[in-house]
Amino acid sequence: MSEISTMKDVKLPGKIKVKDVVVGKIVEIKEKYVLVDVNYFTEGKIYLEHFTQDKTVNNFFEIVKLNDEVTCEVTKVDEENGIILLTRMNQIRKENFSAIQGKVESKDNVIVEVKKAINKGFIVAYNGFEFFLPESQVENCQVGQKLEVRIMEIDERKRSGVVSRRVIEREIYQENRAKEIDKIQVGDVLKGVVTQVENYGAFVKFEYNQGLLKFNQLSHIFIDKIQNAIKVGDEIEVKVIKKENGRLELSRKALLLTPYEEYAKEHKVGETVKAKVAQKMPFGVILQLNEHVTGLLHTSEFSWNPNDNLMASLKFGDTLEVAILAMDSKKEKISLSKKALIDNPWSRVTAKQYDEVEATVTAVNSKGLVVSCLGVDGFIPAGELVFEGNSSKVEDYYSVGDLVKGTIIDINPREWKLVVSVKKYHNKVEREQFEKYMSTQTEEAVNTTLGDLFKNVLKK
Repeated sequence: MSEISTMKDVKLPGKIKVKDVVVGKIVEIKEKYVLVDVNYFTEGKIYLEHFTQDKTVNNFFEIVKLNDEVTCEVTKVDEENGIILLTRMNQIRKENFSAIQGKVESKDNVIVEVKKAINKGFIVAYNGFEFFLPESQVENCQVGQKLEVRIMEIDERKRSGVVSRRVIEREIYQENRAKEIDKIQVGDVLKGVVTQVENYGAFVKFEYNQGLLKFNQLSHIFIDKIQNAIKVGDEIEVKVIKKENGRLELSRKALLLTPYEEYAKEHKVGETVKAKVAQKMPFGVILQLNEHVTGLLHTSEFSWNPNDNLMASLKFGDTLEVAILAMDSKKEKISLSKKALIDNPWSRVTAKQYDEVEATVTAVNSKGLVVSCLGVDGFIPAGELVFEGNSSKVEDYYSVGDLVKGTIIDINPREWKLVVSVKKYHNKVEREQFEKYMSTQTEEAVNTTLGDLFKNVLKK
């Protein structure tokens, strides 16, 4: 049992009176009472309901044994009838309040019962004492509810004090917050709720911690105003990109496909697409494939014909149909081609220099003839034509639609170059005819001299 705190509380041998605090030993135990030797003319009697506040105790045999020392208060002294009655209620109250003082120092939590609601808070009970629970220190409190609280301060004179539920919740929150931040690592993908939006970024709250989602980590595409892309209350998924001193930096765009990646999901190499001229460069044209993706149409991919001056005919905003030539996922670049959609007639040309060909005149000018030959365009310079009259003008001898035969004197499929000579062809034909004529003459005719041919004349 508990001991008294000072000797002044003990009644020394002598006359005992009501309200005296005495210390004695249990000398007899009955079911509902015990006798205590208080060093007086008779033993003091204390009944079970005056010994403990525990209503679950049914008899003394459960809680005491002989010679246990107890501290009690005298409630009645009847010397004539030899009766001394004792109680431990005030001692229990003192002991309980002393224990309460200890809990303030140790910051131990206690379970209280909410008795009633008053202005600005609630009255709660603990171990026979009433305490004040301010409404600012608790949430969703109801009369009759049992709460775990912390005794913050006590008034020894009034045997009362102030308790708080919020301080416990705050400690629990901080403990959980520390556990959560320890668990979160760079690279983790988390779901959170936007709690605050500023011009420089947004704060995203997880269960116990929050992180900063900077404006430049919101999206791959340009956003003129952060409020147009995100708002308070939005539940979003983010990636932790930095963790330092308990602070988290987040990224949303790290989880989003780039505009290039989005485009690459929907398109593939070899596909034909439409694009608008966005910018002319010395090496080609930048084409806008969609709002956020561009591609390069290099000058080498304009046309199969190296002489085709596509650049000169293009203007900003023109729409072109092009083929996707290549997609570089590392550099996020797209190469385009216009000539891939155009038939290359030169791919079927197998002729070589000195081959004989037939061509159709498609244009006539002073420099020569433009002809269609072998399915491609060619040219016959004026110096390689044959004129069988007195005029030296090309148009006097040739017209559009004429069929001419000639010999290839220069051919370069890569440069789309084909030059034909009618003169060389005619010279060859004449040579062959002469050789054929010569091969048909008799040996005698071949050996005939001018003298032989004119000898008869000479004889005359």
